[in-house]
Amino acid sequence: MRAYGFLLAFLLPIPAWPLTVINGEAVEIDGERLECPGSEIRINNSIPSEAAASSGYYGRSLIEINLRLVRQLSPAVQKFIFYHECGHNHGRLRELDADKFAITQAVTEGWLTESVARAICRSFGPMDAPASPPHPAPRVRCAQVRAAVIPDFPLVLTQRPRPPAPVPSSAPAPEPENDESLGSGGFFMDSEADVVR
Repeated sequence: MRAYGFLLAFLLPIPAWPLTVINGEAVEIDGERLECPGSEIRINNSIPSEAAASSGYYGRSLIEINLRLVRQLSPAVQKFIFYHECGHNHGRLRELDADKFAITQAVTEGWLTESVARAICRSFGPMDAPASPPHPAPRVRCAQVRAAVIPDFPLVLTQRPRPPAPVPSSAPAPEPENDESLGSGGFFMDSEADVVR
């Protein structure tokens, strides 16, 4: 009987969640229109991941979506991925910062629940997997997502100030990074070093 169940799992189609690109300016996920101002949105089923962001594309930022891969994910995970890539196009170059952008959107829009956080964590891959540049280890990314919705999350997230970047003497000093608009209620991390057991 087990062999038949195993065989059926491969024969049954994977649910295809709807995601539509609208005029290269927005996506529609589960009936909801999402935009990333200043970004062109394209379908590109040849990229090796669900989505990718790039800037400088004829003066605009670009978000490419692999529909073959992203349609296998739930609408909430699709939204997270879209907002993560949008975060890259809005100056959040590091992966954890792009995750912060997506988390903030999810919290603001009210759809980041514990079950959604678990689904997002599953999309990062096995929790014991190592980091795969440029992405931090899945457990690090997951800790950041789960800490946003789960009170008393068992990991303690430290809050260390970021050291200032070296500034060449001829260049003006950079403005300090302002994450207040992200609602950084103390649960965001910068690296695996910020996870304390």
